[in-house]
Amino acid sequence: MEPLNPRDRVLNALTGRSVDRIPVTAVTQTGTVEFMEATGARWPEAHSNPELMVKLALAAYELAGLETARIPFGLTVLADALGAEVNMGTIDRQPSVREHPYSSGLSEFKIPENLLELKRIPVVLEAVHLLKEKVGGSLPVIVGFEGPATLAGHLLGIERMAIWTRKKPEEVKKALEAATEVTIRYAEALVEAGADVIVPCDPSASSDIFSPRDFEAVIKPFL
Repeated sequence: MEPLNPRDRVLNALTGRSVDRIPVTAVTQTGTVEFMEATGARWPEAHSNPELMVKLALAAYELAGLETARIPFGLTVLADALGAEVNMGTIDRQPSVREHPYSSGLSEFKIPENLLELKRIPVVLEAVHLLKEKVGGSLPVIVGFEGPATLAGHLLGIERMAIWTRKKPEEVKKALEAATEVTIRYAEALVEAGADVIVPCDPSASSDIFSPRDFEAVIKPFL
């Protein structure tokens, strides 16, 4: 077959179509310190600046040949938009949630009508637009975000959430329902902006945190 470009190669592989070779890609974040130093696009600034985000994302292909334009570089964009206090990290440390906004439960929680305008969500959406303009026909634009369990853990506190799967399972389900709806709205916006691949990352949906019984009963239905 004729050689494929990286975008077509990755998308063909993901959809079960023929490829000329196995794609050499990455679906998790690609912002290394070496890429930051080479491009001048460094954390934490690149988390909040769409131009720097794009510049750092493209380094994976331009400097290392990875067939990807993958953004952003952490798993706190949605938590940040929903009121979590986020430590933006350093050049070699990703952003992390410092304070959980709904540690007493989600009885007062409502998904903001202007969700897509909050905090760093517009930054990521603009970065998607910029990537599509720059490399949209040749590189796959891949965007990751928190999955439902990880986002719910950011809102409640993951240790509290693990305890509540036994003591307050309905409260955890309420958090997961809200988190699922938020991730769906965000995913739809990413696709509309031009993302080729969306990657819900859910490290908190893990047997390291939840027992098999609790996972099956409470977590799994929302994944």
